[in-house]
Amino acid sequence: MDRKEVGHETCKPVKLLEELKWPKAPSEIWQEPFDHIRGHCERIAKTTEPTNVTDFCDFFLDYQYMEVQEDLLAFGFPKALEAWARQELGHPDPRRFKGTWHFEGMWEALAYRPIYPEFFNKQQYRAMTDFFVHVLLARMGREEFLSFQGSEASPYEWIDLHARINLAVSYSRTNLGRMVELQNTWNGCVRGSMVVSTAL
Repeated sequence: MDRKEVGHETCKPVKLLEELKWPKAPSEIWQEPFDHIRGHCERIAKTTEPTNVTDFCDFFLDYQYMEVQEDLLAFGFPKALEAWARQELGHPDPRRFKGTWHFEGMWEALAYRPIYPEFFNKQQYRAMTDFFVHVLLARMGREEFLSFQGSEASPYEWIDLHARINLAVSYSRTNLGRMVELQNTWNGCVRGSMVVSTAL
């Protein structure tokens, strides 16, 4: 497998898909849209054409505020994670996605309405957070220098990403286990920094 193929594989939340038993697109969409405008859920569920990633903005607004169609969430959420990872790591797949979105709404929705235990079990939640750390470390691993200058320096991208992951994990309202996930994320970042430094 060449480097490009490895990069594409990095973007797929395979463990989460396994824990969700490789969900299929729902045959019927009954999810009510937050803004009363239908269409985005139907487009996300389509597998015959690229998904516009801006549709995930409305998808996460629905998740945050509306009754959730769980089979749609199981199919659409891993798809959103893949789109996010491809954008973060610079591995686009025009056959699956088009457009750009900064995914702020995803982090806000996960912080406002924790996905575990309402929708995910512990194994599924672990697979999700492990994927967050996996993508963050992959993004950190792309750095080629040890010193940077200016507010546009590339480390600010993954520092901001780390802050967003912390937001989604630490603002949860259920149990202490989420704080353990937060600490695991931070420890993973530290280990990743050491790997980058050693390699250079």
